[in-house]
Amino acid sequence: MQIKNSLHVFLAAMVGAAVLAGSSSNGSAQTRLKARISAVPSSIITGGQPVNLTWSSTKARSCTGTNLSTGGLTSGSATVYPNATTTYSVICADLFRTVSAMIIVRVGVEMRPVPDPLYGVTVDDVTKLTDIAQSLQNLSHFPTTRVVFDPGMTPTDYSAAITAMLPYSYIVGQPVDSSEFTQYTTQQYHDRFAQYLSSSLADQVDIWEVGNEVNGNWLGSYQSVNDKIYDAWKQVNTAGKRSMLTLWYNPNCAGSGEIDLITFSQQYVPNDMRNGLDYITISYYETQCNNYRPSAEALTSLFDQLHALYPNSKLVFGEVGLPSPVRKSTYNTAVSIINYYYALKITTPGYVGGYFWWNYVEDMVPYSIQPLWTVLDAALQTIQIPCAEAGC
Repeated sequence: MQIKNSLHVFLAAMVGAAVLAGSSSNGSAQTRLKARISAVPSSIITGGQPVNLTWSSTKARSCTGTNLSTGGLTSGSATVYPNATTTYSVICADLFRTVSAMIIVRVGVEMRPVPDPLYGVTVDDVTKLTDIAQSLQNLSHFPTTRVVFDPGMTPTDYSAAITAMLPYSYIVGQPVDSSEFTQYTTQQYHDRFAQYLSSSLADQVDIWEVGNEVNGNWLGSYQSVNDKIYDAWKQVNTAGKRSMLTLWYNPNCAGSGEIDLITFSQQYVPNDMRNGLDYITISYYETQCNNYRPSAEALTSLFDQLHALYPNSKLVFGEVGLPSPVRKSTYNTAVSIINYYYALKITTPGYVGGYFWWNYVEDMVPYSIQPLWTVLDAALQTIQIPCAEAGC
């Protein structure tokens, strides 16, 4: 939500300087020679399928390619049809220097299945990587971890973290959190997703969150939100990856000018996106909504409405928690929230759990000394989903 804590918020000023995946530079900031290359999709199941390569440069006089023809142009695009995993690169030059960039297009890479239900947690800080991996490994159920990619951070910055978590968790990648949404123009939002989808993370992240808490009134105009999330969804869909959209649940506590998630879905989520999303989720922080705790019946009614609007999507409770890390004074509240929401019995067809406690690292890592981790682990064992989704 709007006031969610981010340990890396100081990086926000670096958004405009983010370097695209498959890029490099040479020289001082004023005269830097740069080369960039991206691929969409970055992986294909069957050899011979089309892949669109796009390259560009800064301060270069010419560029040459490996495994693609650039015609000497300093920017452009080309369609290739690889039959095996292939590395594509460009070498760009001015009068005195050269710089190169590369991208790997993988062939025969299939997404691993993500079974139901989802046992969710959220990681917004990967500095305690060993402790995070150990905590995920020791949970009683194989979790699904949302990883928040901070502004200014490139896919390379998260490569080690995702690799370390993969054996112990499914991964939801969140390139832009709602609290940072307005820091990106529509073009920067596009570039952010293009950057991550053309990186090695594209084949490691199981689900891509194309927008977070998108009907919140702190994200800017709803038309600009529509433009950003629709473009992001089309990129994820074109890349053949799973997509997720998170809506902001605001029962009787909407902010000024804020619309409810059903109205937003009807007015600002295009039909093809509503029919094509893999997961539709809600975010809810009861302490930010007059301490209102919705009943399972009320939430089932809400998810019934979402099921009608998103008929092909799995339904997820996408985010719960407290807006700040737990303190001694809020510990009992945190326990109550975990025990209540993770155990909800929602009967809507297609509901698959989730919950994704927000401050997992701050509140529960290292797991061996954080009592709230034990509370969460026990709560994971209470997650219930409709019989059809559980394979009954």
